[in-house]
Amino acid sequence: MGDAITAADVDLWVALTHLGTADGALSSYLHLDRYVRRLGLHPAFSGTGQARR
Repeated sequence: MGDAITAADVDLWVALTHLGTADGALSSYLHLDRYVRRLGLHPAFSGTGQARR
């Protein structure tokens, strides 16, 4: 919920990015889609390319 990345953020990001690649599965869930995109922009996730759809 804050600015620091937690283990829960990492686990959830991995699961959601795998879901998100399946025909825009997250497009119906705007909050989750934004969450994944926001995490993908964080330096801890840079270079992975997962959230930059």
